[in-house]
Parts: sequence; C-alpha cells; structure tokens
Amino acid sequence: MREVTGWYEDLSEAEGISQDAVRPLQKREFFDVELALTFMADHFPDEPVDCLWSMLSRYIVPRPDDAVMAGRLHRLGLLLGRYGSGSRWLRSLGEYDKLPERLRAFRRLPTRGRSEDGEAAAVRYRMRDPAALATRFELYRAVIDRPVPYASPRVTRAAEPGEVHRFTNSFTGSDEVVAIPKFEVPVELRSLPLLTSRRRRPVRLTPRMLRQAAQRMDRVLASRPDIPERNFAGRLRKVAFQPWSPEMSRFRTKPTGCSVRGLVHGIGLPNSGKTSYALIGTYAAVRRGHTVVLVLPSVSDCLQKTALFRALGVKAVPIFGTGSRFTHASGYWRGVLADHAPAFPSVADVAADYVSCNCLLEPFRDAPGGKRPPLPVKDFPCREKLLDADDKQYNCPLLAICPVHRAEQEMAGADVWLTTPQALLVSWAQPVHARLRWLEAVQHWADLLIVDEADKVQQTLDDEFLQSQVLVAQGGSWWDQEVITAQNSLRATGRRPLEDRRAMEYYRFKGKADDEVNLLYNALLEPDKDGGSARLRKHLHETYFSGHSLFNDLARLLHGLSPNGEGPQEQEEKALEYYRKNFETFVFHTFDPVTGPLQAIVPDLENPALSEEELRKRVDAWLIEHASAAGGPEAERKLGRYLPFARHLLRAAYHTSLLGSSYLRMATIRPAVEPLQVIEFHTNARCARPRTPMWQTICRCIRGGQPVEVYFCDPAFAPRHARNDTAADTANTSILLAMERALRGKIRPSEPLDERDRAAAEVLYELMLQCLENMDWEQ
Repeated sequence: MREVTGWYEDLSEAEGISQDAVRPLQKREFFDVELALTFMADHFPDEPVDCLWSMLSRYIVPRPDDAVMAGRLHRLGLLLGRYGSGSRWLRSLGEYDKLPERLRAFRRLPTRGRSEDGEAAAVRYRMRDPAALATRFELYRAVIDRPVPYASPRVTRAAEPGEVHRFTNSFTGSDEVVAIPKFEVPVELRSLPLLTSRRRRPVRLTPRMLRQAAQRMDRVLASRPDIPERNFAGRLRKVAFQPWSPEMSRFRTKPTGCSVRGLVHGIGLPNSGKTSYALIGTYAAVRRGHTVVLVLPSVSDCLQKTALFRALGVKAVPIFGTGSRFTHASGYWRGVLADHAPAFPSVADVAADYVSCNCLLEPFRDAPGGKRPPLPVKDFPCREKLLDADDKQYNCPLLAICPVHRAEQEMAGADVWLTTPQALLVSWAQPVHARLRWLEAVQHWADLLIVDEADKVQQTLDDEFLQSQVLVAQGGSWWDQEVITAQNSLRATGRRPLEDRRAMEYYRFKGKADDEVNLLYNALLEPDKDGGSARLRKHLHETYFSGHSLFNDLARLLHGLSPNGEGPQEQEEKALEYYRKNFETFVFHTFDPVTGPLQAIVPDLENPALSEEELRKRVDAWLIEHASAAGGPEAERKLGRYLPFARHLLRAAYHTSLLGSSYLRMATIRPAVEPLQVIEFHTNARCARPRTPMWQTICRCIRGGQPVEVYFCDPAFAPRHARNDTAADTANTSILLAMERALRGKIRPSEPLDERDRAAAEVLYELMLQCLENMDWEQ
C-alpha cells in the first residue's frame, strides 16, 4: 500500500486552494485531476483524456521500449489508484470543469466530434497559463518522477509485562481478561528494512554448477532417511534442458547455462524433471549468495520443501497466512502420518516449528464463567487486540519469541522463502515497517522468484481471484441485486434522483437491461416441441457467452457449419467474414439504426403483438433465406437439421447484445449517479483494490506473457476475514457493517458516533447469539 495523500498539502496552502473552494470534489481529487492532466499535456497533448485510463490499465502500451515512460505510468497508476474505473475519472473531470477558472490550471478545448460513449471521450485539455503556474506544474512533474513511498503502518506499543488487559473472543462474543506475567524477552522483535533502490543482477546457472549442487544435495541427504527427497544427481541427468535461442530461432541442444534476466518460462511434459530442476537451481543459487523465493501450489508443499532445505543446511522459511493456520497444520500432519504409516515419525520434523497453533498467553486467560475453550488462531491477541482500561490498543509483548510468529522473526536472515500464490498476493508482510504485501516485499530482497507447478499455481490464482458471477440464478444473483438496490434507492428518496438527467438515463438503461434478461430467459425456458430451447440451454451452459460469440455461432450455422467443432478452413473464414460484414456493427453499436440483414427481422423480434407461431414462421423464413444466400443450397439443407436451435440462437444473440450494451451504458453513468442515492450501490469492493493489477501481472507472467481475463463481480456479503483478507470491512463487503450503519442512526441518536456504532454492534451480535442458541444442532 502506497502513501498517495499529503503530497499536495504545501501547494494547497501556498495557493489558497481549500476544501470548500473545490467542492463538490475532494481536495485530493482536484490535485489528482491536475496531476493526470499535466502528464497528458507533457507527453500526449493531442490525445483525448480517456486514453489515460487505457494506458494505466495496460490496454494501450505507449512507447513499449521506453523504460522512463513505463516508470512514470506505473507511478501515476499508484497515485490515481483510488479511481476504480475510467468512468469515475471522467466524472471527476466533469466536476473539475465547473470550478472557477482562477482555481484551475487547465482549460478544456472545444470538442472534436463525439464518440460512442459520449462527448467526454473526445475531450482534450491545455495548460491555462504555464508561466504563471510554473510552480504548480513543477511540483506535479516532480511527484510523477519520484518513487511513491509506502504507507507507514500504525505504530502500536507492546503491552507492559505484569499488567492486566482484555481482548474479545469472537466465537463467544465476550471480553476475556489476560494477566501478562512479568518477564524479560531475551530477543528484540526483528524487522526487514525497506530499500530505497537496488540494482538487479542476472542469476547465472551453468550445467557444472547444477551438477555440483545436485551431488552435494545427495551427499547431505544420505544421512537423513527422514527426508523422502533424494537422488537429485540421477534426476538431473535425465533432464533434457534445451533453452530457446532468439538469435538462432531454435532450441539449443547443448546449452552452456541458463541466465535468468527478467522472465523465463520453462515448459516440460509431466515427470520431465521441472520440479527437480527448480529445487536444484534454488540450492545452487543460494550457494552463490542469492535470496530465492519459491512459489508452490499448497502450504503442505511449502512445509515439505522447508524441511528439505533445512536438512540441506539452508535457512528456509515458509510464508503463509494466519486465517487458515489450523487447517494447514492439520493437513500437514495428516500427510506426515500417512507417509510414515504404520509407525510414527522417529525424527524431529523441522517444519513443525512453523505450524504451531499455541498462543503463549493461553494459560493466563480468565474467561467469563470460568469456561475457557481454546482460542481460534484468528482471535490470538497478537497485534492491536489487547486493550487497557482506557480502550487503548497494544501488541502482545511476546511476539519476538512466539512460535506462531517464528517465520516472521527468521525472515530477515533466510536464504529461501517458500510461499503459496495466495500468501504472496494477500498476506501482509508483518516484519516490514510499511504497509505492503509479500509480493511487493520480495521485490526488495529476493534475487530470484521461481514458480513451480505453474499450471497448478495458475489454477489456484483463477479459483481465488478470478472474479466472476452468475448473471441470474434461483434465490438471488448479481443482476437481481443490481435491480433491487437501484429500485430501493428510488423508493427511499421518493424518486427525487430522477430530476437529474443522468439518473433518468441510468434507470432507463436499467429497465432496458432487465427486459432483455427476461426475454433471454424466455428464449431459454419456453416449451418447445422441437427441442430448440433445450439445445440452446446446453450450448450456453458450456462456456461464457456474449452477443459477439452468439452471432458468430449464428454465422457459422448459416454457412452449413455445426454449432460445435471446427469445419473446413475456407468455410470458417467465410463465416467469420459474414459476421464482420452483417452482425458486428449491431453487436458493438446496438443502439444505432439497424442495417444489413438484421434490418428485416429486428422489428419482428421487438413486436409484442406477434403470436409465437407467427414469430416462429418469420424467423424460420429469415434464417432459410440468408442461409441460402450465404452458403448456397448445401448450407440451407444442413441448416434444416438445426433450424429450431438456430431460431432460439438468433433471439438469444439479439437480447444478449442489447443486455450487454445496456449494462455498459449503466456502468458508464453510475459514478455520476451514486452521489444522488441515499442507499449505497452494491458495488464491487475488490475491483478497486491496488492488488488487482498484481493479480493480472502474475497471471500474465505465468501464462508466458499472455493477458488474462479478469471478470469483476460483487463479492458475497461476508466478512473479509472469511476470504483470508486482512483489510477493514466496509458496508459493501460485510452485511454486519451494513446493518450497523443502518441501525446507528436509530439507536441512541443523541450520543457520539462511536457510542452509536458500539450500541448497534451489541444489538446485532446479541440477536445472532440468540439465533445460535435456539438452533437445533441435531438437524
């Protein structure tokens, strides 16, 4: 997490730009807008402002060989990270234009035409008075050119030994008292210092180095029968490593070595020695003084490899989150016992040092009623959970010797860090005096990052972070929530937002999209003796679909191709060309006047007065006519076998195109409409998080540089800790917080806000506990 506020305070004070002067913008928004416009004016003066968001999102890579430009874009993206979308950025620009000219450093140029999404996409800006405002522009340029500092964590003192504190047990909902004994901690809490800069050097691994490393590993492990991994020299001899030579445009069969400078993607068949090569390479790199991060698919793999490297004399430390620590420990020990069955392990397992689930303060707890069930790991009073009589927060004074935090204490002197993709991207780097996650931390200290079993790691990333959502489903779904939330906003305000033209437009497209969802489902569910709707359901169930993909499928049917599988290359190319000529314009410009073959059938699809039988006849006639024109008699004959399916496919493609275009218009307008609502939109809290670009970057690296599709959705109303997320919850991520916000205005309204929050939370938790107590646990 970067510190992106405060850089403008001196400028604000010097030029008299106060918060009241720039309303309705926040002061930070005002300076963010001018910072971005300065970048555009300096480097892309002739481009419209919406190009900036395309560059920051990496959809456009300007000057790909310019490292300085890449650095500026990266820093600007960090500084503007609060904007979750380009539409919100355009909304801030609109508010900026309304401010008095004496405050603004930029003037808006006359618009050069219109774009599909509206006038703003073609807007350009120029500096208003470069000479008079030189100081302001110099500051903006300096901010873009210097590193963005990491945010400093809140400094919390350790509790004093010998004092009594309390903490909350979330399982029971009650406060517990802990009397910390007097003692002296023999060691200090260690931390990793942040680097302000570093020079990277390539990691060179030659065949001789790898052979020597493998032989040494076998010699050391010969006296360790408890370590199942061995025979590394024999494994290495079986590996046929052939690096790619760009100069020769082929693989080298007799390589002189491997130099890792940037990204290297290794590919091999199952059991071809990829993991063995990674382990040997890690050991060889450590012996040459490098620090290596090894990313593995699971926590059990991390613990097993930790035991291996520890047995080899390498300082290895596993990194994994604390939210599921007990589950990870249980799974690891089940695996260890299964490996040694029927006997118990006879040698101490060094990995056991890192899976402890014992809190050192456990013996000193005093729970209400004398009942003291074991604390869940997430309730251990480690950081900022111990409270004194004045509700001041403290850290546990035993962190430096705590077995739960042993890995953190050994991180600074470790040569190998072993982690999972989840921990790398989600877990905070606690030993660092800054707010950053492990993915950012390894960039400061690691020389080499190796991703083993990249396909499994990629699957894990997809399962954890690929954000997708079911459009409509029984019992409530993404679209249902959108409709309900928008309608509740109107009801709560007496429809007052409709006085604003943008709100009216938003609700008009919302109604259009809702109609298209219902018409799409009608095509999917209506009784059909010919089986067309059943075939359509099966077709859509197999993969993601859109108006683009469904009209492509229809073009293939009109050319005599089957809906699944590939046909002759010539026919496939003709079908694709037919789609581009006749359907593509409608798919991407749905609200423009319809042209081409669709012009004859769209009025029938939109006519509610037509009977089902009449509509079927007209659609069938249209399909047969255009199949004959597109693919000739043979295509017309083949279409006859798929005619019921093609009839429903045309309807689905049409309604899906309108649904997608309507929602995109809604998404564009939404940021301008949100301030008019009294009920918060059910928005996606995850899409604006700064780690989303990190997910995309890691996915691209693992897939050999190919872009990855990320589907943004609304997460379920569950506390973030249920997803192993340490960030604070908001009303959009926790139903408890949303209910607290709704209740705090009704409970003790005359008291301060903190007391109202506390009272609302007490009511909610008391209700939840009553439900749990009255639940029939036998069912």
